[in-house]
Amino acid sequence: MPDVRKALDRMLKVADHAKTLDSSMVLCGYSNTPYLTLYGDAADAIIALIGEHPDVLEDSVTYNAIMSDERWETRVDMLYKCFLANNQ
Repeated sequence: MPDVRKALDRMLKVADHAKTLDSSMVLCGYSNTPYLTLYGDAADAIIALIGEHPDVLEDSVTYNAIMSDERWETRVDMLYKCFLANNQ
């Protein structure tokens, strides 16, 4: 299912960029930036796509992939493996 993997890669990029922009703006004194909403929406979309059902975001594979310092492909693999496990 390469299309799902591509979608996960792109959604992870959206979440990662939004998280970075939100953090930068918070450091400059802004709060409640629209980037936080984008980050949350992207994370929610990934969770729905891979079939996760976390009680809180911080307990999800999605959150771990977004926050990880691992190589990009490793982060996408985390999400794709979760997708495969939930869609057998």
